Amino acid sequence: MWIGGSQMSVTALYAMALPPELHRLQLESGVGPSPMLAAAGAYTALSAEHAAAATELTALLAQVQADTWQGPSAGRYQAAHLPYVAWLEKTSADCAQTAVAYESAVAAYELTLATTPTSAELIANRTLRGVLIATNFFGINTIPIAVNEAWYAAQWIRTALAMIAYGAACDTAVLSAPPNTPAPMLLAPGAGEAAAAVGGAEAAAVGTLGAYSPSCSPRCSTSFGALSRRLSASLLQRFP
Repeated sequence: MWIGGSQMSVTALYAMALPPELHRLQLESGVGPSPMLAAAGAYTALSAEHAAAATELTALLAQVQADTWQGPSAGRYQAAHLPYVAWLEKTSADCAQTAVAYESAVAAYELTLATTPTSAELIANRTLRGVLIATNFFGINTIPIAVNEAWYAAQWIRTALAMIAYGAACDTAVLSAPPNTPAPMLLAPGAGEAAAAVGGAEAAAVGTLGAYSPSCSPRCSTSFGALSRRLSASLLQRFP
């Protein structure tokens, strides 16, 4: 996770070896923090949508329990969906954590930009050094040259330390982003069932539920189907 133009790992040796001009060039090149901020916003929105879906599905399962639908199939319906509710809640938390990781990387980038000398300052220092050396008749510019070089050396160390801290912050952000976990299966075929049974499982489930309560099963199936389609459409829209 690197916002500047280079993606090389920032080790202490690497940071100290490069002059501050090159570090600043790496920070200022590339697309900047805009894509990272956009990704953080997308993950924040996904977190909210998964949380809303979990709340809606929890309410639907509570409605099933309180409705007239009774029997073993009602219990199996709830048991099949509880892991999905847990997955929605976990995915919501994971998306929020990933958004924080992106935002922390952006904050580290902006802090590094603010605490390192600008390209204009570094160019002005090197230009002044050349002028002082060119006009150093009889050593009259010895002290100004020493002051100029001392400032540049201090900025070299300052920039290197800032880049080391920036690299560590980016590494921490990467490690803090949780991995994606697939959604649990709602329908598991029994032993010996043909693969074609998976495609017709939803229709068979609706028919079975209808035998217990015609007024409840279509509503539950329709509500959950709409919920799944809305969530899938949101994911495809944000991450095509």
